Parts: sequence; C-alpha cells; structure tokens
Amino acid sequence: MAAIALPVGIAYADLAGVPAVVGMYSAIFPLFVYALFGSSRQLMTGPDAATCIIVAAALAPLAAGDRFRERTHKKLEAQQAKEG
Repeated sequence: MAAIALPVGIAYADLAGVPAVVGMYSAIFPLFVYALFGSSRQLMTGPDAATCIIVAAALAPLAAGDRFRERTHKKLEAQQAKEG
C-alpha cells in the first residue's frame, strides 16, 4: 500500500503547489488515524480521496449547464417557429 500511496501523495502535493512532505503525510497519517478510530477492517484510506475532490471540481461547472448554448438553442427555435 505504501509503495503506491507515497508517490501518489507526493504527486498530488506537487499538483497542489505544496511541499512534498505534505503529500507524504497525507498518504501515511490517515492510515494511523483509521487504525486507531476506524471500525471496518476492509476500508482503504490514503491520498486517493483527493482524486474525488479534483474530479468534483472539474465537473461542477459542467453540471451547471451551458447557458450560452441554451440561449442559442432557444433563439433557433424561435426563428424556426416564425418561419414555419
């Protein structure tokens, strides 16, 4: 687990513009915290949860829709209604 989690954590830290040691802590610290306070033995923790945040940040503007496209589509419908 650590062989994968450490490089991923360091890469995420680099993408976020923080020191690499922050990525190392984000890969290791959650494992210890969950070992002390967690209730499931099958749960995996690590820096991959940051992927969810990155994907959500990228998809949030898309979920709002394309207002320019909607206006253009409505104008075209109005033109077609006038013509025919």
